[in-house]
Amino acid sequence: VTNLTPNQAAAQAIQLFSQEARLCDGTQPSKVPRTSLESGPASLAKSLPSKSMNPSSSVE
Repeated sequence: VTNLTPNQAAAQAIQLFSQEARLCDGTQPSKVPRTSLESGPASLAKSLPSKSMNPSSSVE
């Protein structure tokens, strides 16, 4: 490992950060299809609390 200037160290840090971000993006989407296949978009929409999202009707 050689001594880096502050600019070189910053550039390397940005490169390492972007590589780590790409790894995170690759691992998270694998969880999404399992849940959407099990519940399905229609049943997911039915399970949403639509009444609680419209509090103006209950306030009156």
